[in-house]
Amino acid sequence: MNSETRCTSSYISCSCNATPHSAHWGNNDLICFASGSSIALYQPKFPPADGRLLVTLNGHQGRVNCIRWVTRQDGGSENELLSGATDKTAVVWRRSTLGQFSAIATLVGHSGPINAVDGLYTRQFDGCSYPRTIVVTASADSTVRIWERKQGTEEFTCLHILLMGNGFALAISITLLPNTTVPLIACGCDDNRVTLYVENEQHQIVKVQTLTGHEDWVRGLEFALSDSGSIFLASCAQDHFIRLWRISPRRGDDVLIVPKAVSELQEEEDIRVKERLFAVIDNDEEKSTFAVTIEAILSGHEGWIYGVHWQPAVYTDGKRHQPMCLISASMDKTAVLWRPDLESGIWLDEVRVGEVGGNTLGFYGCQFSPSGHSFLAHGYQGAFHLWHKSQKTNFWEPGPTVGGHFDEVQDIDWDPEGGEFLVSVSLDETTRLHAPWVRAGLETNWHEIARPQVHGYGVTCLAMTGRYRFVSGADEKVLRAFRAPKNFVENLTRISTVDTKHVLERMVSVGGVCEYRRHVMNIGGVV
Repeated sequence: MNSETRCTSSYISCSCNATPHSAHWGNNDLICFASGSSIALYQPKFPPADGRLLVTLNGHQGRVNCIRWVTRQDGGSENELLSGATDKTAVVWRRSTLGQFSAIATLVGHSGPINAVDGLYTRQFDGCSYPRTIVVTASADSTVRIWERKQGTEEFTCLHILLMGNGFALAISITLLPNTTVPLIACGCDDNRVTLYVENEQHQIVKVQTLTGHEDWVRGLEFALSDSGSIFLASCAQDHFIRLWRISPRRGDDVLIVPKAVSELQEEEDIRVKERLFAVIDNDEEKSTFAVTIEAILSGHEGWIYGVHWQPAVYTDGKRHQPMCLISASMDKTAVLWRPDLESGIWLDEVRVGEVGGNTLGFYGCQFSPSGHSFLAHGYQGAFHLWHKSQKTNFWEPGPTVGGHFDEVQDIDWDPEGGEFLVSVSLDETTRLHAPWVRAGLETNWHEIARPQVHGYGVTCLAMTGRYRFVSGADEKVLRAFRAPKNFVENLTRISTVDTKHVLERMVSVGGVCEYRRHVMNIGGVV
C-alpha cells in the first residue's frame, strides 16, 4: 500500500529588495513584493489581526527589481502581475481559478537589467475573454519597450522600442487618456525630465510633451484620474521635491485661448498658467486635445524621494470617486501623506511618519491599501513599516507586519527541547528568532520576535546548545556563545506560550540572568 505525504507551507520569512519599485498593493488586498530572485505575496490584515506571507513565486534567474499588478479599469481584483529582474527578462504571472499563480509569458528582448514595469488593459474586462493588454518595461540598456497582447492570445509581441540615448528611464507609468482608448505613457529619466508618449492612429508610440522642472533624477511616477475628468501625474525626484501635473481635455474655444503676459492682463482678469497642448486621434477617428499644466510643487522632504502613490479610487454603488490624497517615501526616513486644503486648495503635509535615529537608510517606496485606511513603506534593509488609521482616535498607528533577512541565510537550528521556535543566521550580520504569536480568538501566525545578535560581520553558522543558549560563528573566525536573559524568557512566554516556569525558577535560584552571557572563542580556545 502506497502512502502519500503532503507538505504545506506554515511560515515564510523574507524581506523586500532594496529597489524603489519592488512592492505593490493591489485592489485584491494582496501585496506583491520582490525578495531576492523570488516574488512574495503578502496578505496584510487590520489590527488586532496580523497578516502573513502566503506564497513565493520563482521564475527569475536574477534579483527581481520591479513588480506591479496589472490593474483593472473598473477597480476589480487583479489576477495578473508583472515582474522585471536583472536577468534581463520580464515575466507575466496569472492567478488560476484555484488561486495559484503561474508564469504565462516571459518577455525577452532587453540587453540590460529591467528596472521598472507597468501595464494596463485598454478596455473593460468582459468576464469571458482577455482584452488587449499593454506592458511597458524600462531597462538599463537605455531603452523602453512597449509590449502588446491582443485579445484571444497568450503571446506578447514588442510593439515599439523607445530609445533613451545615453540615458535611461528610472520610472514609468501608463494610463488611458480620459474618454479614449489611447494609452498615455510617462517616463522619468536621468536627464531630470518627464517625457509623455501616446499611441497614434498608426499604432506607433510617439512623444508629445517633455515636462521640465526637476533638478535631479526622476525616481517615481504615478497617474490618477480625478473626479473632474483630468489626469493627475505625480513625479518625485532626488531634488527633494514632488511635482503634480494636470492633464486636462480641451474642447472648442478652450484650445484657442492663448495665456496673456501679466502686464497685459486687465484688472478683472485672472492669471492663467502656461499650458502645453497635444492632440490624439482615437479609434473612432475623433480628434481630442489635451493641455498639460503644473498643478503644485510639494516641498517637505529633506532627502531623495523614491516613491509616490495615489490613494486608490473608491467605488460605491457603481460610482467612482478618486480621493485627492498622495503618499511619498524618502531617504530622510519619513513617509508623508499629502492632501489639498479644502478652503485654499494648497497641498499640505497632513501626516508624517517614519523612523527616528538608528544607522539605517530611509524608505525606497510606499503603497496605499485599497480602502485608504492603511499604508506601508519599505526600507533599505528590506523591512516593511505598516500604519493603520485608528477608527477610535483617527490617528495613524503602527501595526505588525512580516519581515526577514535581507541577505543570504547561512544556517538555521530549532529549539532542541520542544521545537517551539527557530533561530536563523545570515550574511546580513544578524541572528533572528522566529516563533508563533499566540492570542486568544485570533489566528496564530509565526513572526520574527527577536534579534539575539546584531553583528559587524556576516554570521555563517549556528548551533543551539540548549533551549536558551546558542553558539554562532562569523566571517572573522570567532565563535560567540549566548544565553538568553530572564526578560526575554518572560516575553517569549507571553508571546508564544512556551512553558518556561522551570527555567524562570532556576534563573531565580542562581540569582537571575538579566544580561546576555557571552563568551568569545577563537579556534584555539576561550579569549
